[in-house]
Amino acid sequence: MTDVPIIDQPRWPAMDAATTPAFMDFKLLFTATDEPVKYEDPAHQYRFEGFKASAHLEAAIRVASIDFTFKTDPLESSKSDFAVMGSEVKRKVLRSCKKLKRSTWQNSGNWQRKRSGPGSEPFGRATLKRL
Repeated sequence: MTDVPIIDQPRWPAMDAATTPAFMDFKLLFTATDEPVKYEDPAHQYRFEGFKASAHLEAAIRVASIDFTFKTDPLESSKSDFAVMGSEVKRKVLRSCKKLKRSTWQNSGNWQRKRSGPGSEPFGRATLKRL
């Protein structure tokens, strides 16, 4: 992604911290493994199913007003300690999904599975939306 608008706020979290417009360019590469993961917290009505992954990031930050640029190390030298790829279900949607079988909520007429991200099949972020 290029020219993503962000803010520079050096005094954050001070209540009166000034903000300065800035921009970020970044490359983020997720690579899924074939090791499945599942996180479920019924008390908070949350479920995630997916695969362990690795993530690599390269970024550049520009704050034009102070002529500041920062660039991270190259993508190849980046490493992650934790990354997963999959789908999550939260709160109200989870209550409704509990009544349906997994195969039903993925492809039923009442639910639409929405994927995003490059090459998201069969991995990537997926969310459910009630039609």
